[in-house]
Order: sequence, then C-alpha cells, then structure tokens
Amino acid sequence: MCKTSVNRIICTTLILGYCLFANALTKPKQNNKVSRNTSFDVIVSKRDTLQSIFTRYGLDKNDLYTMLGQVNNKELVNIKPGQLIHFDTTNGRKLKSMKIFRAHNHTITVTNNNSKYSLKEVHSAKKGFYSKVEFVLKRSIYADGKKNGLSAANLGVIDQVMKADPTIDPKKFIMGTKVAVVLEGDGTTNGAKNVIAIHVLQGKKKWSVTRFNDKYGNHFYHPDGTSSEVSFLKYPMARFRVSSPFSLNRMHPIHHLRRAHYGVDFAAAKGSPIWSTAPGKVVFVGNKGGYGKTIILQHGGQYQTIYAHMSQYAKRLKVGDAIQQKQIIGYVGSTGHATGPHLHYELRLKGKPIDPLRAKLPKKAKLKGDMLDAFKQYQSHIIQALSVKGSKK
Repeated sequence: MCKTSVNRIICTTLILGYCLFANALTKPKQNNKVSRNTSFDVIVSKRDTLQSIFTRYGLDKNDLYTMLGQVNNKELVNIKPGQLIHFDTTNGRKLKSMKIFRAHNHTITVTNNNSKYSLKEVHSAKKGFYSKVEFVLKRSIYADGKKNGLSAANLGVIDQVMKADPTIDPKKFIMGTKVAVVLEGDGTTNGAKNVIAIHVLQGKKKWSVTRFNDKYGNHFYHPDGTSSEVSFLKYPMARFRVSSPFSLNRMHPIHHLRRAHYGVDFAAAKGSPIWSTAPGKVVFVGNKGGYGKTIILQHGGQYQTIYAHMSQYAKRLKVGDAIQQKQIIGYVGSTGHATGPHLHYELRLKGKPIDPLRAKLPKKAKLKGDMLDAFKQYQSHIIQALSVKGSKK
C-alpha cells in the first residue's frame, strides 16, 4: 500500500473519530422521567410540533424521520392546538402506531410494520374511539362491573385507583350507586381496552377521575387537576427536633430493653399543634396503652398514620371524620409511656411500618399552566367523542 493511501485512511479515521466525539458531547442527556407507558394520549399545545412532542415524551426520533419520509407528511405536520394524538409504543419509546384526532369524526392513523409506515385517513361518525360501560350497583363494583362486560384487568385498575384515593371508599357504596367507566381503544373486546375515566354518583355526591399523561406517565386526576393519589407531607408539625428515629433495634428509654421503634419521635413543647400529613379519615381516637392519647388516620386503602402521646385532641374530633392535609388534629403531650413531651409518629403501608423520613412517598401533585389546560381539553375531547353514535356500550 502506498504512503498516500495510508495517509488517506488515517485522515478519514481521525475525521470519523472527531465526529463521533463531537456527537457525544452535543447529544442531550436522556430524560429518565419521560413516559414509559406503552399507550398514552397527548393533547397538542400551542407551538407544538410532532418533533417537540416526540422529544417531550422520549419517543425515538428516528421513527419520526422515517415516518415523515414514507407517508404524506402534510397530513401529519399540520397539527393544531387542542387536537388529541394517541400513541401505541414498545416500552414507551419505539412507535407502533399513532392516531391523530382532527375532529371527533376525522382521524388519521399511521401504522409501523417493520419500519414500513402506512397512513390511513377516516371520516366516520359510526364508531368512536372511546366506549362507556354504565351500571347501577346491586352487589359490588367487581360483580356488577364483570356482569356488564368489564374485564378483570379493567376492574383491577379501578380497584387500584380507588384504593389510592382517600376521598372515596368503595366499601361504603350503597346499593343504587351509579358507576360509569370510560374505556379507550376500538378493539372488539373490552379486555383489550384501557380504563380512561371513572365516574361514581352516590346520591348528590359525585366522584370522578380521568387518566392523563403528565409527561412522567399515565396518572389519574380529578376534574380540577388534582391527583387522585394520596400525597404526604414529610413532617406532622412545624417546630421540633427528632429525638428518636425509626429503628428496628432501639434501646427503650423506659424499659431499658432493645426493641423495634416503628416510628419517629419529635420532641417539642407541650401543647404544640400536630397536623395530619395527608388527607384521610379518622379511624381511632382514644387511649392506646403505652401510646397514651392516640389518633389513627386512614389514607386511602393502603396508608395509615399514627399520632401518639398527645396531651389533648382537637375539639369535636371523632371516628369517621374526614381530615384535610395539614389540619390540626391534636397537641403534643407525654401521655402513656413517655419521658417528656413529644409526638410519636408512625406511617404504615399495607399494615407494615415504614420509616416516614426515608420512605419515597407520593407528593402533592396538581396540574398547572399548559398541562392543566391540556387536561381540560382532553376531558372535553372524551365527552365529545362519547357523543359519537355507537360509543356507548
């Protein structure tokens, strides 16, 4: 091989190496918090493009560029604010199909078949993308829901959502309660569809949640944009010092024996106000052995908090009361087995004590700004789509 050829090879190698190095420096870091749901909906916002949506939700841009190169991209690039786009993906990244709802009776669907993209445009008012299952409670949500065509997967989602929301208790539903479940997808069986919204009407009291992709995944929200999942504050009071942390092997200050300490002790002045760390319901008020004056709150179907050694309770507090987050429930004391005024605070998940200062707990979430606007548009889109003939089961 001549010297000139060798120099060319070396030069080409150096150029390729430099390009790879520069690409590595300029390549944006992948957002680990983008959606990893395989199926989700997006409401187009102002100034949105397909490229910005693919970036925001962590979708593979190579799929976007290949798709735009193979189909009539004029039908795809002219998306408008308020329109809904439904994505079906593999692991939340690789595009399987995309459906753009230009109107309730006008859809554009792009399907990926081994990197071969095809586009289909449909003008039809015969069948909607959503369907609704409605029934009146006669036995239970599970029995009546199954009888009316809901799948075990659908009922599992409903149960999970209701257990996570402290504002509803399905065990207390009375006969005659009206339930409506909105399902997504145009499959032939409800088992292949996802639960999009749940509505419960019990007398004049209405409870409603809608699934929405908030960029970090699909979550259920109330109509005002507040999350249906219980959220916790880290501390149950304002001024304190941690006098004894959560421990499975603590030397008890009174009994002088090593035993588990299933909570955290917050030392504070006697009479200091104590608040609830999450919205919930009072399930116990009274003396509880060494715990002294104690209050136990239930937060949805999975969480409980315990507040012990109180000097007194908030006035007129009783079992069954609904409690708001940060509502005063009692005052610091030293009742029961205590060496001084402090609050013993416990957090239990499915009955098991967990460290309230270290546990990764759901935090307060409420949609705001553009995301809240998109959520409200999404709710309107579902209502409009359900008006399409054939969408009600």
